[in-house]
Amino acid sequence: MSEYQMSIEFFIGTIIDIANEEVYESEYEDARDIFLHGQCYDFAKVLKHYITNSFFVINNNEDHCAVQFQGRIYDANGDVTDKFNGHIATEKDIKYMENNFSIPEKSMKNGKRISEWLIDAIREYGYLEHLPFYKPNILSPSENTK
Repeated sequence: MSEYQMSIEFFIGTIIDIANEEVYESEYEDARDIFLHGQCYDFAKVLKHYITNSFFVINNNEDHCAVQFQGRIYDANGDVTDKFNGHIATEKDIKYMENNFSIPEKSMKNGKRISEWLIDAIREYGYLEHLPFYKPNILSPSENTK
């Protein structure tokens, strides 16, 4: 496993931990499960924001999305390359994901989309400059996750 892969796996765990502690606070909810069953696009938006040069991918059934980086595919389970059958998302696919990959009652936190709230929360943790896949940019979360 490469340094990038290990760092991304760690980062995915961090996102899940933050979401479990700050967003989905009920003992009956688990962020990983929510991000795998309805909120995958929000999770992918967070990964894509922080993993420079990554791409959205959508599976062939058009019911799940993830992020591709350096030939590997990641979702809330980590590296799912060997299990994921799909393609790099087109603009049409991204519009479809925006409209269909969301659970309305799980999509907002403090008036923001979960993805935007998580992007801001992760930035506040302050360890991103140590991750080899992250290259800071000047775009705001809403501009960079499109």
